[in-house]
Amino acid sequence: MRSVFLSLGAVLGLIAAAVLIVWIPGQSIKEEIIPVQEKQEKKPEDLSGNGRFFRKIERPEKFELFYGWRDYRGNKYTADFSISKRVLTDAFNEFGYRQDECDAYVEDHLAGLREEMIAHLKKLTLAEMSGSPYGHYFYLEEKAKEEFNLRLSIPGSERNKYKEIKTEFVRITQKIAVEQELYFKKIEAEKENLAREFLESRLLRFVDNKISIQYKLCVEKNSPRVAVVLDTIRKSHPEISLNEFLAIILGFVQEIRYGLPPMEVDGKKILEFWVPPLVLVNYLGDCDSKGVTFAAMWTAFKKYPLLLIKVPQHLFVGIAVPSFYGETLSVNGLRYSLCEVTGPNRLPPGVITPYSRSFLNIGRYRYELIH
Repeated sequence: MRSVFLSLGAVLGLIAAAVLIVWIPGQSIKEEIIPVQEKQEKKPEDLSGNGRFFRKIERPEKFELFYGWRDYRGNKYTADFSISKRVLTDAFNEFGYRQDECDAYVEDHLAGLREEMIAHLKKLTLAEMSGSPYGHYFYLEEKAKEEFNLRLSIPGSERNKYKEIKTEFVRITQKIAVEQELYFKKIEAEKENLAREFLESRLLRFVDNKISIQYKLCVEKNSPRVAVVLDTIRKSHPEISLNEFLAIILGFVQEIRYGLPPMEVDGKKILEFWVPPLVLVNYLGDCDSKGVTFAAMWTAFKKYPLLLIKVPQHLFVGIAVPSFYGETLSVNGLRYSLCEVTGPNRLPPGVITPYSRSFLNIGRYRYELIH
């Protein structure tokens, strides 16, 4: 994972290219490394001989997915489940944004404020004209719904008054200009607020005036969509302990291939992040995409407090399980067992990489509390 931020000003355009193997709602399937066998009726065999595999079968309304993975102890697990294309489309559509949609939202909501400005300035101008001894030399020229000009007209017979009339005209226009500038500042501030409002509705937010991902909302929105994975695994292993189940789920996510999503897809900015259903269907994600996928799955199972922990170029998680062990992080009196979700190394719960540990040791990290 790279640190991805867009400034508010940079909401104006990004160009990114990437070669990916993905399914995008509304597009055809692109398969190179993981072939899609649309008429495949048998479950995939473990061709590697080590219990690891992934296959998907496309049906008219869904994808059937077949996962095989191993946990850190080498135990083999399998899970077969389906994700509907409607779920994929809903998850994809609610995240990210298109610049034209943002612009239209801002402009639609600013229309009323601009009309208010014109009405106020026009009223002020007419009041100044009526109170001026030279007001009858001035007139308003309507140019458009949101525009008017104040004009000066002096008959040739009264040219001797030109200096006084022009001085009064300048006074009025300067006063109107001051009022207009106040409104312009108000409009600019509202424009930024509206852009923030729109982006937040697309599961994004501002951190230090830069655009980033609302991880907590992404987890909450997608947890019901990936609960099928938890249900499938729990039915296969109903008697295992909480810590054993945590290790199984962690191993499941660690096995998903690492791949950096693009900055945008068909003009839609997604900030190098795949939503959890797409991670599962494409068997692909980077550390924050996989971290949110893990969090969405785990919170569909247990509502224990969970942290998404960010260090430079990386993300891992912490879970406040009742019987914590291994490496932990204390936050507000709770101790969180730390888990590396990225893979490909199968690390057990409570063990993180030296890279992650180095930033924790010097306090160079941020976290987001999910529950």
